[in-house]
Amino acid sequence: MRLVGWIALLFAAGVAAQDSKKQAPKKLAVPAEWGVGAAVAEFSCPDTAGKNRTLGELASDRKALVLAFTAVDCPVAKLYRPKLERLEKDYRKRGVAFAYVYALAADKPDAAGVEFPVLHDKSGALGKQLKATRTTDVFVIDGAKVLRYRGAVDDQYGLGYSNEKAVENFLVDALEAVLKGADVAVKATEAPG
Repeated sequence: MRLVGWIALLFAAGVAAQDSKKQAPKKLAVPAEWGVGAAVAEFSCPDTAGKNRTLGELASDRKALVLAFTAVDCPVAKLYRPKLERLEKDYRKRGVAFAYVYALAADKPDAAGVEFPVLHDKSGALGKQLKATRTTDVFVIDGAKVLRYRGAVDDQYGLGYSNEKAVENFLVDALEAVLKGADVAVKATEAPG
């Protein structure tokens, strides 16, 4: 009987691992369809103080810019907030700028304690331009204003799952590639949210 119990436990663990992987962000087959590899057009989007921020201003003298879409009520976005703020601190000294983009017109953006720009895309124009589909989409734009990555931060959190740690770190991998002047391996994924 003990052997049967162990087999059942191993089977259950295998099924759980497969289910988690099924729910992980899907890699998109044709990144160019999502704007990856194309120049990002200039934009203007208001910050929480009502000042219009432009791509040129946000990316000025930077090796990369990360635009992280978010929403007040998105549980997955809330889980990623501390990680994004930690990454911003780590990459700031390496020439990378970050900005949150609140995607919903009804949101009341929370900029408390955030040390980088917080934008509010009330019109949805920026989200439409970048083809943002989820409140946890992140976009990596290089110093030449070319979109190099779009999609999930990593595979740790999603709707209906929360892993102890990330296995695939899409955003970090993309930033490291951009900073090295290398090709980004995974260019586009779906994002949970």
